[in-house]
Amino acid sequence: MKKAKLIFSIIVLTGLIFFFYKFDSWHLMSKVNGFDFVFLTILTIVIMLFLGAIFKIEVKIFNIKLAFKHWFGLTMTNTFYNYFMPMRGGLAARAFFMKKHHDFSYSEYSSMLIGSTLVNFLICAIVACLFSFLLINEIKESTLFIEYSLLVFGFTLCLILFSVLSNKLTSIFKWKFVQKILNSFNASIKRYVTNKYAFFLLLALNFTFIFLMSIRLYYVFQILDVQIGFLTILVIRSLVVFSMVISLTPGNFGISEGIIAFLALQSGVDDLDTAILVATIDRFFSIIVNVIFGVFYHFKLLRELSM
Repeated sequence: MKKAKLIFSIIVLTGLIFFFYKFDSWHLMSKVNGFDFVFLTILTIVIMLFLGAIFKIEVKIFNIKLAFKHWFGLTMTNTFYNYFMPMRGGLAARAFFMKKHHDFSYSEYSSMLIGSTLVNFLICAIVACLFSFLLINEIKESTLFIEYSLLVFGFTLCLILFSVLSNKLTSIFKWKFVQKILNSFNASIKRYVTNKYAFFLLLALNFTFIFLMSIRLYYVFQILDVQIGFLTILVIRSLVVFSMVISLTPGNFGISEGIIAFLALQSGVDDLDTAILVATIDRFFSIIVNVIFGVFYHFKLLRELSM
């Protein structure tokens, strides 16, 4: 256990160094006044509470009830680790804690992640498609939004179909590794099918999460006097959240900002630098909240593991 504490402490130290030496946009906060700073900080905390509530419901499907310090604390540390570990490495740390403290097996944790991903993809696809079609008469490049949204929706449907058929596919593929993956998909589908209330609750919570994230992004655009429709922001944010599920870079750095800037330009924002500035300020508030709470809960949860 001492080795685990040492490893996680090194992770935190590395993360803090990454933030203070690699994130060189602190001066951008001069564009945000005191009221806006407080409002966006509180809004970000509320966003993280909803993200934590999603995790709480997800594990409850597997008959595990978490206290606030666990469902919120693990959400904060997971997100914090993800900012400097590629491919959402914070999930591994969360899995380790759940295994040690709640006897939540890695196979069940994998099934939970699969179900979480499917729900996330589904709500992102629905939001993106629905509001993209509503924007047909509002923005010139609406067809581009529709194409991206339909691509996301098609991918999501294929993934759901694969999950539904996973039980039958196990008899076709004989490799043990493939069968383990298929069994995880199958177990996840069964859990969610038998917990319809939790499934629809997760859809609602995921939508609220996207909605609140959209409010924050829209608010930053307004701070910089950039005119952009809220429905457009909803589509942009849903596509960004979709991309965050498979983060190729730590914290999806660069990718999220690139998507926001590119789609903002397609929706009528004239200046690329301004679009990037908006995305960077939006990122700042996620970082500041996750660093503060992430470090706090990192040490708090590690003490529990050592008890």
